Formats: sequence, structure tokens, C-alpha cells
Amino acid sequence: MISAIHGIISKSAPAVITPPTGLVILNDWVLTRMEIINGNDFRPLDGDARAYSPSYIPVGGVGEIRGKSFVTIFGLDRLENSDPYNALDYAVWRGNGGLVGTWQNNVEKLGDYVPVGSYERVRCDGSFVYFEYSIDDTLSWLPIQAPVPQLQEKLYPKVSTDPGEYLDDVFVSGMVKD
Repeated sequence: MISAIHGIISKSAPAVITPPTGLVILNDWVLTRMEIINGNDFRPLDGDARAYSPSYIPVGGVGEIRGKSFVTIFGLDRLENSDPYNALDYAVWRGNGGLVGTWQNNVEKLGDYVPVGSYERVRCDGSFVYFEYSIDDTLSWLPIQAPVPQLQEKLYPKVSTDPGEYLDDVFVSGMVKD
């Protein structure tokens, strides 16, 4: 069991071990003022850059979006469009200095400080949505906050960023396409 690192998060929690089976790089992103380099690294071309995919986690489905961010906000939303980050149903973001926060149903919630360079993810199990981070290159995951109920709707992946921000190593699982 991995427990919290002193000074990083305020409570001990067992790590969530999930092997990276079924993870893929999406190739159907719709981009606004953004480019993708190296297949799954997102870079803004201008302010308020956005990306979304028509692929989705089905109603009551299991899946995730993960990446290594610097300030960038990414997650899952019930709407398939390029609305900005503050319209995301479930998202994580990393601020300067390692502060991580989440969005749930358009409400921002601050988390704790986690090491810069860690991965973050938004994961669904069919009933709940989990906000997690990994400090060991995705071998295990720690909670950013408590899970919340999963909307029983399709959930589309989205990314929102500005100049100087980035999101690298983006992978998803559980996605389907009409």
C-alpha cells in the first residue's frame, strides 16, 4: 500500500492500482486554436485553445482520460462541443507550483499540492467519477478528492488551455463512436 507523501496531501489513502490496458490515443479530436504534436501532446496556438472528441464513454460506461498537464484543464463532459473548460462536468487542472483542482458540474474545487510532473486522470467506473494523480509514471494512483456520482449520460473528452500551458501523454479508454 502506498500512503500519502508528507506535505503533499493531507490524508493517507491506499493507491488505486489499475493496469493501463485498453488505453489508446484518440485520432478524432476537433481542434480550435490548438495543435497536437507527437500524436498525443496538446499545445495552444492562441488564447482559449480547445479540443473535444466525438468519441465518448457510453451511458453508465467505464473509461478515463489521463495526461500530464501544466495549468491545462481536461476531463469529461456530457456535451459534444467546444465549450470552454468551465462548462466541463468532470475535469482536473494543475496550477503553477503543483496545486491541483477539479471541476464538477461547472463548480471549481481546489485540491492539494502534488508533485510537478505527475499524471492526472478523470476515471469513471459506471457509478462514480474519480479524480486521481500518479507520482510513479501511472503504476498506481492517489485520490485528488473523493469520488462523485457519475452522470448517466454520454461523456465526451475535452481539453482547454492557453499560451504557455500544455497537456502531454494524453490517453483515453472506454471510448466509442457513433
